[in-house]
Amino acid sequence: MTTNSAIYKISSIRKPDRFYIGSAVEPEKRWLRHLNELRKNKHCNSFLQAHYNAWSENDLLFSIIEECEVSQLIEREQYWLDLLKPMMNLCKVAGSRIGLPLTFASREKIKESWKHRQPISMESRLKKPKL
Repeated sequence: MTTNSAIYKISSIRKPDRFYIGSAVEPEKRWLRHLNELRKNKHCNSFLQAHYNAWSENDLLFSIIEECEVSQLIEREQYWLDLLKPMMNLCKVAGSRIGLPLTFASREKIKESWKHRQPISMESRLKKPKL
């Protein structure tokens, strides 16, 4: 069964050497999520956000560079990351955030969320997992 999953590229029109490579099961929806986050100034990719803030949405071009099966997305994304060496990708490994440091704000949010957790009751601790 074929899907519309794909490897995509978000590139700058003014500065074509600046681009981002990504993969998505539904690339058009992913593009809309990118735009939504950029418009709100809340995109997790600081390179993309800075470029958007400097040059606006009109400078970004979204294109599909390869359609593939969902099961091949990570492998094919890695192929394109290795081949094109995109300047705007924070992660150089497809599907991984390994090696990316958390921002101070992210660390504080995690720390704060742990403060509001209820202690685990002894009853919950003693329950045996269902097999």
